[in-house]
Amino acid sequence: MMKQTFGFLIFILLVVACKGNKVGNTTATTAQQVAVADTDSLQSENEPPVAADGFFDDFFFNFQTNQAFQLKRVSFPLLVQEGATTQQLEKKDWKFNPFYSKRELYTMLFDNKSELKTAKDTALKVVVVEMINLKTEKVAQYFFEKLRKQWMLTSLRHQSLQDNVNKDFYLFYRDFAQKPSFRLTHVANPFNLVVIDPDTYKPLRGVADAGQWPDYCPDLPKIEITNIVYRQRYKDPRHRVLVVSSINGAMNSVISFEKTKASWRAIKLENN
Repeated sequence: MMKQTFGFLIFILLVVACKGNKVGNTTATTAQQVAVADTDSLQSENEPPVAADGFFDDFFFNFQTNQAFQLKRVSFPLLVQEGATTQQLEKKDWKFNPFYSKRELYTMLFDNKSELKTAKDTALKVVVVEMINLKTEKVAQYFFEKLRKQWMLTSLRHQSLQDNVNKDFYLFYRDFAQKPSFRLTHVANPFNLVVIDPDTYKPLRGVADAGQWPDYCPDLPKIEITNIVYRQRYKDPRHRVLVVSSINGAMNSVISFEKTKASWRAIKLENN
């Protein structure tokens, strides 16, 4: 009887040991599966779809938010021009640039509203992204070219704001964005206003007094603004259209300016 009891206890211990090993193996296998899943997720994040090169805006979203992708899409050695000096930036010296992806708003400048459609032109071969610092009056111009159906950053140019084709408007904009009293005297009275009806989602058109401008205009970037040059030539010295958009796409405002003998002034605000 003692031998039978002892044998039964050994059997129980063996079963428990086997179950323990099975649980341990299952846990290890699960951990490996999670690790593989994480790796697959990271790899897919680093490889945007081919269609991302169709529209420049889709490409640039990935370029400024994905470090691995950005590194692949810079033509090294990168030509960097400052004044009359041109240098080459090697791959090992490149630092990830988030551009305006970490901000709430970004801006674009056009001659007129009809130019806005150029952003969706799949035939574009060259696009320039400008980062304009209104405090230091410096402009960084990033030149992108579509090579073998892929957008690539091919060169970078640093210039003074005084050398930029839109210097006159940018200097005006600095005061317009930073000084409420200046802004009040540089809005047409009345100005044209277009807003979206929250019930029908259709545009409502009308006019408003200059004093109502702060009620409808979004907060404008004050220190650094951006511009994306798709095909704009800025040949009309009397008109500019400023597009102010949120990064998440929830807000889009179009502000039309005209230049009088005295200065620029805002004549129309459209909130989409």
